[in-house]
Amino acid sequence: MNRAASSAITDVDLVIFVVDGTHWNDDDEMVLNKLRKTKVPVVLVINKIDNIKNKDDLLPFITEITQKFNFADIVPISAEKGNNLDAIEKIVRKSLRPGVHHFPEDYVTDRSQRFIASEIIREKLMRFMGEELPYSVTVEIEQFKVNERGTYEINGLILVERDGQKKL
Repeated sequence: MNRAASSAITDVDLVIFVVDGTHWNDDDEMVLNKLRKTKVPVVLVINKIDNIKNKDDLLPFITEITQKFNFADIVPISAEKGNNLDAIEKIVRKSLRPGVHHFPEDYVTDRSQRFIASEIIREKLMRFMGEELPYSVTVEIEQFKVNERGTYEINGLILVERDGQKKL
């Protein structure tokens, strides 16, 4: 779990911990260790249950994980097929507390379109290049406009720390 996610845990009302239902890995264990330090309710969402041929195999998996942590709820889902996603929505809605609106109702984020575009480009770079991509890569949006057809024209500059990384 990165630093931003670790520090954000203290400012949330609920954590949804999504794991692959076909196996438990070291990254899952690392995240679980971080979650032990929080007082926030944690919902375990077990994804990819559609890939488990024998559903009886799911019970020992759940038993093993629940012995490691006291989850507020456990929800098996298939995100790909859309199975049981409504259960997550119900849990989230139940845990929401009334609060003041900091932004107008039609805002979906407090970030600019330029920022979102740079993050989408960075995500695509990470997916395409994987571990070859330097951790410190930054995307700077040089031009962001909507043309007469209503499509976006975005020019982004990909920045790396060292000259040797430019060859990637």
